[in-house]
Amino acid sequence: MVKRAFPYLALIIFLGLFLTGCTPTFCSTPYILSGGDCCLDKNQDEVCDEQQDLSPEEREEYAAPIASVPSPKTPSPSTTLKTDDDGVILTIDPDDDPSQGNANSDVLLIAFGDYSDSGMQRFHKEVLPQIMETYGDKIRYVFRNFPELNNEQAQLAAEASECADEEGEFWDYHNYLFAHNNRLTLSSLRQVAVETGLDLDAFEACFFSHRFKDEVQADKEEGLSYGVAHSPTFFLKNQKIVGYKAYDKFDILFQDIFYKELQAERGTTVNAQSTGLSYIILPGPAALEPSITNSPYSNSLELVDAVFSVSATDITARDSATSHDQASLSATYSSKRGNLGSNRDIYTITLTDLLTEGVSHSFFGGVGLEVPIHGNTGVSTRYLPRSITYLTLWGLGTLSKNGQVLAENSFMHFMVTRGIRDQQNNLLSEEEETDIEAYLLISPPEGTTLPFEGNFLYLYWPDVNLHQ
Repeated sequence: MVKRAFPYLALIIFLGLFLTGCTPTFCSTPYILSGGDCCLDKNQDEVCDEQQDLSPEEREEYAAPIASVPSPKTPSPSTTLKTDDDGVILTIDPDDDPSQGNANSDVLLIAFGDYSDSGMQRFHKEVLPQIMETYGDKIRYVFRNFPELNNEQAQLAAEASECADEEGEFWDYHNYLFAHNNRLTLSSLRQVAVETGLDLDAFEACFFSHRFKDEVQADKEEGLSYGVAHSPTFFLKNQKIVGYKAYDKFDILFQDIFYKELQAERGTTVNAQSTGLSYIILPGPAALEPSITNSPYSNSLELVDAVFSVSATDITARDSATSHDQASLSATYSSKRGNLGSNRDIYTITLTDLLTEGVSHSFFGGVGLEVPIHGNTGVSTRYLPRSITYLTLWGLGTLSKNGQVLAENSFMHFMVTRGIRDQQNNLLSEEEETDIEAYLLISPPEGTTLPFEGNFLYLYWPDVNLHQ
């Protein structure tokens, strides 16, 4: 008996959703669809307002998805790209331009931007705060000036920001310009210096002498050498990102870069639900040690109606009073009420607390994923065959009957494991990797009893839908 956890139909649906993606398929007027995002088109000429001054070729690049850095054979504004022998840009130089985030990080997000550009303004207001909140301790964000050609206000704003940087106040001035992007005239740039607390005399001496005109031009020329055509253009770990992109586009890249770190911080989450038949395991001789009687590890089973749903996150690998493991588990089991025909008692089991430290063996911080238990492992009982569990957890729960609490703080052990029973549901001497089964064992608090034969409730599901 091979019990499949993922039916072919579910796979087909998943692939369909994956291939179609989650990007918009239409936008409401006055917005139009461009590069998977909605952009403003006030004059209804089917061109994004922020792309009006671009050539058709530049518009195509602007709306393109995230792409790898071009090789030297790819046309670009420069005749020379800084590449290795294979034509791959190894490092985009942050120069000495201002940065924020983790100053020691080797993961750089470098933006070439124009203060007057609506795409850059939108990124700064909508996307950058989310990036820095989520990844600010892991990345270094660098802003490099790239004023558009013949845009005098953008050039002046870039020079003014360099003057602010000279006083150590770049980010206050920079943020103010993006928050008040209509203030890019000579007089208003001076006023921004006043409002951000700069030394006005020093600022004026710097700004009106165009002290950093060559510095801004050098930034722009270096951007051109990397294939930058217009603002905004970003570089992240060898990937060139052209134009405004929503946060989720960056998030996908960061999750790939920091996969192992994020897994350690956020843990791995497993979800599982019952599907198909379910059984109650009754007390009897232990199948692997028949001399042990009245055991829950028997081959005495009875078909019942029972369902479960579980979600568990493994963050802390070892036992710890400060474990960050998390789980939710609920199960329902119904049984006939005596010989009264259709009348049934409904039992519900709910996990209330994880047990994060074991007594006689490890509890893996409360939740264990892909861990060996049973048999000769020293974990749990030796009266079940050794198996590698997809998920195992220990905790305390509440048992209720027909809505009334029967027992609180009942001990619970739940596991989703590779198959340990055969087609006739008899215990095997070793696991079957092709099968996925689930087990839930409930025992009462010390000194109390449960209304079940053997003073325990042991449920078994031979078919499980498992997601990680």
